[in-house]
Amino acid sequence: MRKEVKIYISVFALVFLALAILYFFNLQFTGFAIFQESSQADFDQGNYSNTFYNGSALVLNSSSGSLNGIYISRIFDAGENSSWLNLSWQGEIPENTSLVFSVKACSLQNCSDVSFQDVGNNKTINLSPLNLNSRYFQYKISFSGYNLTSNETNTSQILTPFVSSVSINYKAIQQQQQQSQTLLTIIEPKGEKTTTTGIPITYNVQGVNLTCWYNVIDSSNNFVIQNTTLSNCANSTFDLSSDGSYIINLYANGTSGFNYTSSSFSVQTQQQTTNQTSESQQTTNETTETINETTNETTQTPNEITNEIQQQTTEQQQVQEQPTIIQLSVADLPTLTLNPGSSQNLALNIQNTGNVALSSCKLSIQEEFSSWFNISPEEKNLNPGESSSLTLVLSLPQNLTDGERKISINVNCGETSSTKELTVNVVNKKLDIDIIDVQRTRSDRIRVLYSLKELAGQDQNVEIKFLILDQNNQQVSNITENKTIDANSEKEFRTNMQINETIEGNLTLQASLNSQIYSVFVQEPITLGAPTGFAIFEGFGTGGFVLLLGVVSVLIVVLLIVRRIRNLKKNQ
Repeated sequence: MRKEVKIYISVFALVFLALAILYFFNLQFTGFAIFQESSQADFDQGNYSNTFYNGSALVLNSSSGSLNGIYISRIFDAGENSSWLNLSWQGEIPENTSLVFSVKACSLQNCSDVSFQDVGNNKTINLSPLNLNSRYFQYKISFSGYNLTSNETNTSQILTPFVSSVSINYKAIQQQQQQSQTLLTIIEPKGEKTTTTGIPITYNVQGVNLTCWYNVIDSSNNFVIQNTTLSNCANSTFDLSSDGSYIINLYANGTSGFNYTSSSFSVQTQQQTTNQTSESQQTTNETTETINETTNETTQTPNEITNEIQQQTTEQQQVQEQPTIIQLSVADLPTLTLNPGSSQNLALNIQNTGNVALSSCKLSIQEEFSSWFNISPEEKNLNPGESSSLTLVLSLPQNLTDGERKISINVNCGETSSTKELTVNVVNKKLDIDIIDVQRTRSDRIRVLYSLKELAGQDQNVEIKFLILDQNNQQVSNITENKTIDANSEKEFRTNMQINETIEGNLTLQASLNSQIYSVFVQEPITLGAPTGFAIFEGFGTGGFVLLLGVVSVLIVVLLIVRRIRNLKKNQ
């Protein structure tokens, strides 16, 4: 009897342990592949910025004196369109230090088509689920250290977090999923255009819950138009400032996946052709005048010759007296509102508005904030009237306090320089929302399970507005409710939303939060089908469901033991 009881208990323990592992490590039964980085050879394929590999882990370069550093990984290639499941890491974060992981899933081999997005902080060891679909993937780690000063020994030591290994799980998207993927083809612009205004963007796009945008680069790989949204994925037009050769990159992203395509075109305006014709005609006229002058020289009187010489001398003096203008114009930068630890790509548009060519134009940042920026080393040469852009990436440190920062950005050319001020409003997150689950529990009702996390250290009264939008961005359901969350707490809630029973498929859930001190907005794609038979357990969440299975297992074991005892008594 005791032996059988031990067997039952052992079986229960194994079942419960397996469920716990599946939950806490987000393991899946479907096959997946792993990119693993755990050695210097692995990490050296990425880029260090005030960080280095010390023989066993990634750490801050404390010898520089800076408390902030960044490591950007190599670009991982899955070989085909894949689903990036989760990122996990091993390391340690000493007290008063922090690190933040950011990721991006890319369609281009150099990952230049998207920006990094924060996915976890120093309390998140397993960043899951990522919910990203693409062929290429890259991650970034932002380190923040702490200067530990000893008054007794009059010495200081910089404490640094470290990362010894990083693992990325992914799996190929199955063929049946790819059949409903986003499709994109460009019709216009192509070939040669004769105007710089009203250039058409005409394209065919197919997919679900799509957002579309585009950019245009010139023959020097400089952005002339950056990441401009195409409203409702409709056709549009754009303008350029000058003739030349260009490439348009068109992007579409939605619940059906991400896709992009490119098209080359050139602009040769009629005005330039007319100018060339006029120059040719002018040359012909000048030649004719020269011949006439030569023919008439023998008939000119001494006074006429003297007057002509004086006129030529006056014209030469006027040309020589034309002033030399060395001038560089820099476009204003928008005011940015960012959370600590976030990143933002910037393009500084510059133009030579003088009449002297400018050489080797490049960027520099006010020394106090230079560690926040990653500047492209590319230098620009500008002829009179020519425009271009210089790119840089702003990455805010994780431990910044709220407030406005004004940063001087300098454009230095060999002949002149110009300065612009960038205003950055730093706002720490004071409230966060996580959409845990969305289910259709009845034909006319949707249940949303979500959690609120208070980050400001004070009680907050929060107004939450949920919207559900269809594929045409039309509202199909909404609800507004008020919740109270205590300081430094995290709490789960659920709400029921009424919806027309005929609405199914891929939709969008939006949630906007407003409290007395903070506002935040999130948006997630959702898929609605028929009501599920397990709606009764929805409020438990994933952890509650695991606990429920454990309780059921315990009950089964108890019933088996009771049954066995009864059988033994009958046999006695």
